[in-house]
Amino acid sequence: MRIDAPLFAAALSRRPDPQRPRAGAADEFAQHGQARARGATATRVTLWPDPRAPRCDILRATPAEFVAPPEGVAPDDALNAARRLGPDFAAQEGAARAALGCGAPEDMAMAVAREALAAQAARLMALPALLGDAPAAPPEPGADAADISRALFGEGGAPRCAAEFERWIGRGQTPLASAFAMLWTRCDARWGRADLALWSPASGLAGLDWRRAEWFGAPVEAGVAARVCDCDLARSVEARRGRGLVWRFVARLTDAARLIAALRDGAGAPPLAPAHGVGVALTARGPLLLRARLRPDGRVAALERLDAAAFALHPGGALAQALAHLPHGDAARQEMAARLIVDSLDLGRVRVEVVAQGEARGALQGAA
Repeated sequence: MRIDAPLFAAALSRRPDPQRPRAGAADEFAQHGQARARGATATRVTLWPDPRAPRCDILRATPAEFVAPPEGVAPDDALNAARRLGPDFAAQEGAARAALGCGAPEDMAMAVAREALAAQAARLMALPALLGDAPAAPPEPGADAADISRALFGEGGAPRCAAEFERWIGRGQTPLASAFAMLWTRCDARWGRADLALWSPASGLAGLDWRRAEWFGAPVEAGVAARVCDCDLARSVEARRGRGLVWRFVARLTDAARLIAALRDGAGAPPLAPAHGVGVALTARGPLLLRARLRPDGRVAALERLDAAAFALHPGGALAQALAHLPHGDAARQEMAARLIVDSLDLGRVRVEVVAQGEARGALQGAA
């Protein structure tokens, strides 16, 4: 089964309804794309608790696929459609502009950073509920970087090293600090570990297999943790706890702090074109890559997408490896660990089912 991200391209060959006005090319592209995306299957993780040997089965998503008509579409129509195919709308537009060579508005980098910070903050504020604590109120829509920083970290700002992190979780100024204190003390270092090379756009495109989501023939970890692995706090946590679920959640914390600083300084990272026909933008889950396939006449045949989820869902990738490191003991503990592992891996919406005494119960994990 293919686990790479879908091809995004216009589908203009549908027969128009004579009773309705003719939609533009971009409208039809977007409408068709959203309908096909809704029809794709979701990723599902089924946990079979066992005191000694818990097992997880992974049913990987069938990606939606967007097939262009033979005549292709104009770059402007492909760009207009890419804007609507979220969930990372600004990043999707930025990567498409870079891939198609369309140029970007002056505020594109800041729009991408604002979008990524809003999504990262929402995901972090969901952590207390995931740990069984009272849900934390997310920042108000439209909150600026300073407000988000106070909601996440308190008045002292984000921890930058191990000593500051320990003081921050010890004070418990915010719901998130208390959640990280629980995560730090209750989660074993082995939970969710994956021993994979790290890939980020800084690693370069050489050796990248878009179809298999591999780098030089092997699976990699390419989520937010790969983006911030060079910071002091992430390196300290990796040295003490390994590359498990705690390391990934701390990376998410660090990424939010970096985004806050970028917005405060007016220095968002612009989408890049590291190679002809390829665009890269950052999102809260990791890099978003788009590759344009152009016809000889310059019309767009397809936009191929690759993101952190595609890498993680590789049969030998981070999800499979991480779920092989679940705790022994009671089923409730194993279920909590499985849900935390799935949430830490930047997968988006994933259904986690727990099978107990022949009956399954499930819940949708993650955010769109």
